[in-house]
Amino acid sequence: MTTAPSSTVQGLASGIQWQDLIDQLMTVDTTNQITPITDKITADTNKQTSWSSFGTAVSTLQTTLKSLADGSVFNSLTTNAPASSSTSRTLLTATATANAAPGTFGVQVLATAAAQQLSGNVVSNAATALGISGQFAVAGSTVTIANTDSLNGVRDKINALNTGALPSHISATVLYSGSTAARLVLTSDIGGAAGLDLRDVRATSTDPSMLTSLGFIDGQTANVGSDGAVRSARFTSSSQTVGALSAGITAYPAASTIMVNGRAVSIDVKNTSLTDIAAAINAQSANSASVETVTSGGTTTYNLKISGTVAASADAGSQPVLDLLGLTHGTTGVVKQQVTTSNALLDGSSATATAASTLLGLNVGGGNGTQLGDTFTISGTKPDGVTKVSLSETVDGSKTVGDMLSEISAAFSSSGRSVTAAIVGGKIQLTDDAGGDSGLSFSIAAGNESGVADPVTGANLSFGATTVDASGRLRQLTAGQDAKLFVNGVLVTRNTNTISDAITGVTLNLQQAEVGTTIPVTVARDTAKASDAMQSMVTAYNTVQSLVSSSTASTGALAFDSSMRSAYNALKTSILSSVTGLATGSTYDHAALVGLTLDKTGVLSVDTTAFTAALSQDPNGVKALFQTNGATTGAGFSYLTSSSVTIPGNYDVQIIRAATTPQATSTVSNFSYAAGASTDTMTVGDSATGLSGTITLATGDTPDSIAGKLNAAFQAQGVRLAASNVGGALTINGLDYGSAAAITTSYASSGGNDVAGQLGIVAGSVHNGVDVEGSYTSGANTYTAVGKGQTLLGGTGTAVEGLMILYTGSADSAAGHVDFSAGIAGAMSKVAGNVSATDGTVANQTAALTDDMNRLTQRQTDVQTRLDAKRAALVAQYTAMETALSKIQSDGNFLTQQLNSINSLQSSK
Repeated sequence: MTTAPSSTVQGLASGIQWQDLIDQLMTVDTTNQITPITDKITADTNKQTSWSSFGTAVSTLQTTLKSLADGSVFNSLTTNAPASSSTSRTLLTATATANAAPGTFGVQVLATAAAQQLSGNVVSNAATALGISGQFAVAGSTVTIANTDSLNGVRDKINALNTGALPSHISATVLYSGSTAARLVLTSDIGGAAGLDLRDVRATSTDPSMLTSLGFIDGQTANVGSDGAVRSARFTSSSQTVGALSAGITAYPAASTIMVNGRAVSIDVKNTSLTDIAAAINAQSANSASVETVTSGGTTTYNLKISGTVAASADAGSQPVLDLLGLTHGTTGVVKQQVTTSNALLDGSSATATAASTLLGLNVGGGNGTQLGDTFTISGTKPDGVTKVSLSETVDGSKTVGDMLSEISAAFSSSGRSVTAAIVGGKIQLTDDAGGDSGLSFSIAAGNESGVADPVTGANLSFGATTVDASGRLRQLTAGQDAKLFVNGVLVTRNTNTISDAITGVTLNLQQAEVGTTIPVTVARDTAKASDAMQSMVTAYNTVQSLVSSSTASTGALAFDSSMRSAYNALKTSILSSVTGLATGSTYDHAALVGLTLDKTGVLSVDTTAFTAALSQDPNGVKALFQTNGATTGAGFSYLTSSSVTIPGNYDVQIIRAATTPQATSTVSNFSYAAGASTDTMTVGDSATGLSGTITLATGDTPDSIAGKLNAAFQAQGVRLAASNVGGALTINGLDYGSAAAITTSYASSGGNDVAGQLGIVAGSVHNGVDVEGSYTSGANTYTAVGKGQTLLGGTGTAVEGLMILYTGSADSAAGHVDFSAGIAGAMSKVAGNVSATDGTVANQTAALTDDMNRLTQRQTDVQTRLDAKRAALVAQYTAMETALSKIQSDGNFLTQQLNSINSLQSSK
């Protein structure tokens, strides 16, 4: 309401309170014209608030339905692995996934897995060149050492292999035992008795062994497993040549014979595959060799298994062949600490002293030696590096060097750790028999009490300074060990303490071994989690029910509103209706059967006891009642997904064409490529990734060797293709299905060779796969479907729109069946989605109310503008009236004054 200007003073001339009159008039107009609009805006605001609250409540309900609709809450399992009943130690823990079966499994941990750790030679400075050169393999990758490489450099080369898509899983560390003295330590991050995959790479057995030079091994022995069989290292292919699988080797062993079960087998290791080697062995020693396939962590590898004995022949390349294949592995004996004096002793006859020599007459230069009464003082430290030793020997006429050595051995030895004292080449030498890191040290000094100097040197007898000839150390710091356990009485051996393939769906995490103790690992269905989810849904539903009841009541903001009641009734119907699309013979098709009911006021409740009983009796039936899911029958068929518009039902599936992968096959069999002097390359790519691999072709290449090169390139570049030799023809197969998958080839030749002609695969060719073709049928209705790769998707606008199944079969004519059910939770979730504040009923209602409020607000503004104009006009009119009356009154007063003046003048005259 607009008030009169402050400069206006009412009624001075007229005596009328016209401002009050205007206010009263405007109040009446405001009540009649503005208040209804304001009341309508307030009502719309309250309605909008109710709708927003409804949307929030339904959204909360939809959130509680998620785990019920996708079925995940019904898959929850609990596991229990109690501590040892005898020692209270935790021996293992266990976790379970959805595909585990409830039950109790007896697990006895016999041994836990450990990773091998090896230590190399001690060098005086890790940054100084080692002065050795050669090659060795780490997990199949080649390390090349140059004369100028230091220990730090070797470490870096080894660690460079533990990266990328195919890491070696072996790391190298330089460990310092002094300010500069250091050794190289290799550690595997994979446990198991197989240990580190280290192999010498050399052409002949006379070539230096780098693993020996570095101090990791001290010999070779057959790689015999716990079952008595000899196994090779693991390779990524059984059909490719070892040469193709071993990049970076500069000199391979020549074709050589190895001895298998006493029979000579000739092997050209560079140019043969594991399959070829197994065949060659079996030709000489029947049924002795086979190729094993090992899948671990999603990676498949292959190794040669030989029953019987394996040994090197006299051929120079024989042992290198065994080393490269990994049929032998390095031995890792301990290194014993040896400390030796520097001067060679002579006996009285000037011959090199031995243990039989007497102490009397010992000398270092001939002639006069020790005399009766001379003494030797021996001091040092025992192998523990802490216990001091001090003893003396007196020269008499009978004591021998051997007698003195026996006393020294006894003095430096301790319980459980002996020290051997010996004379070697006339020098006194102490050896720590236990081996490994040692604190053994000693010195021996002659007292020369007789004072008789050596006639040659002019010096008294001296044993000389002692030096460490060999630093004691363990080559194997930690032995590789497999985990061993009994599961329900069955022995299981793995190279890891995390075992997920012994009990389906259960992962055992081994902590400690305790032979003789069986832990009952219990896997049970987690009914509490499903009950909690059900109760959360009930609570959220009742919040919606309460809000609808209060909002649509006669006194509510949405009194008798049919839209909100209709949305709520759709939710209620989802609970009350029987579930369709379930497989024939399903136990439960109604919520009440599992304890979910509505009372007469519309309040939802769950009988937890009944629900838990149903869940225990038929968990899959309860899951199917609530879950949105499809169940398929028929070989090769599986349900993938559906959409919110897919209509529940039972559908037959007819396949008229199976999906295929792309394939390119050579039209030339058993070729031998001729490159001549030119450089020829072949590039093959796949459309799935857009990636390609390029190889260089060499004279003599065959379908086998080219397939090996291509597979190495595909693996290195991540190309989704695989090459092989099929009946003498080079064949390239795609790994992805469908028309979108394709193989492309191109060639380059510096000499103009007809590369495509020699290989029999046309340049630039595109070889596509085909998509699956089929349809869905329900009763008399047949619905179209769209194939993409191996997936079949229901057509748009049909009852099966969004229904997707996977067909992995190869038959071009196949029949299957899919039962699709939205489930109670799925149906409620779909309704909740339709109510959604984003694009459903709530969004539409709030938008309409917003439009109405905007219109009303504008109308309110327009009316107020008119009323303000009316007030201004009335004020102007009354003001004009006051002005006119004031002027009249002023003029009258002036005339009165003038008349009075005239009358006064006349009277005075």
